[in-house]
Amino acid sequence: MTRSHPQSKSAVVALLIPNPRADVPGAPVPTRHAEGPHYPLGTVQRAVAHSKFRVPVRVERHLKTRGWNHEYVQSVVAAIRLEDFHKSQSHRDREGVWLDIYRPWFEGYRMYVKITAHEDAGWLLVLSFCRDGEQH
Repeated sequence: MTRSHPQSKSAVVALLIPNPRADVPGAPVPTRHAEGPHYPLGTVQRAVAHSKFRVPVRVERHLKTRGWNHEYVQSVVAAIRLEDFHKSQSHRDREGVWLDIYRPWFEGYRMYVKITAHEDAGWLLVLSFCRDGEQH
């Protein structure tokens, strides 16, 4: 089975960043989705599987401290199920930017994974990646 995935930056951005309030000019942006993740989980998993993600320096340091690498991040994200969705919230400093938070079980540990899309570059940003409750 061959999977098709977007090749261009704009195609990735269009898939990752839906604008649910585009039809209501001036409407307030909700601070949390009650119905589910902002970014479609399958699209997130495909992007991460194809290495279309980045991690901040803080998360990179934490990965190295734990002996984890980007392949480990890919494995955890690939194992996420919709039932692992915790919440979606708006970014506190960047209007219109959403953060999807998952708490999947992986290899006997509950993980905490926070993901957003970088709207200008067409890739995901993994803002948090740790065992649930762990400082990083």
